[in-house]
Amino acid sequence: MIYVLVRDGDVRRALVPALKDISAEYAEFSTLSALFAAERIEPCDLAVADASAGVDADCMLRTLRGRHSTEWLPIAFIASNSTEYTRAAALDYGADDFIALPMARVEIGARLRALVRRGSAVAVGNRKRQYVARGFVFLPDEHSLLCNGAEVCLPQKELQLLSLLAENEGTPLGRDLLMRALWGYEYDGSGRTVDVHVNSLRRKLAATGARIITVRGIGYKLQLEAV
Repeated sequence: MIYVLVRDGDVRRALVPALKDISAEYAEFSTLSALFAAERIEPCDLAVADASAGVDADCMLRTLRGRHSTEWLPIAFIASNSTEYTRAAALDYGADDFIALPMARVEIGARLRALVRRGSAVAVGNRKRQYVARGFVFLPDEHSLLCNGAEVCLPQKELQLLSLLAENEGTPLGRDLLMRALWGYEYDGSGRTVDVHVNSLRRKLAATGARIITVRGIGYKLQLEAV
């Protein structure tokens, strides 16, 4: 899966046909925050950002390179009006490639394929996450949860919620972030969707060393006791 942040029409007209040429599955986003939230739930193989529309390359790279789960992720920028300085700056920040338009469609596709291949070898190792506590073993990439030795089957949203909390173990996550990441819309302060799913998870994690703690005025965090 390739995640694409694109706003400029010329960039879209050049990029989308190249993605189709290489038979790539892709998802489009209009903001960095939406891309970040989606990647936490469903990891991608490559991120491509449109630098023609004011995308903060430094922010994107620092955020993705700063996560253990995405520090390996190939990241490319594409633009229809770039300068030598823009291209050099993105590469200096840590981008893996910069596609400066106009460029032949076949070359765009070849570059995208090369980036996906470059990241695939390390992706397997980086995605095998494991979280362990007393009576608790969670392998999110295998959709596997053991509580006191028994396999627990989680609905999709609870699996995604637990994955997000585990990846950010010890860090409080606000209800607004959880709503955007899991349901794709803003938390309005009145709904109890997040609370209902948290309570359901708490019941399933009972008697293990994995606890979902309420952080007053913020949201929730996962705390794992040492084995």
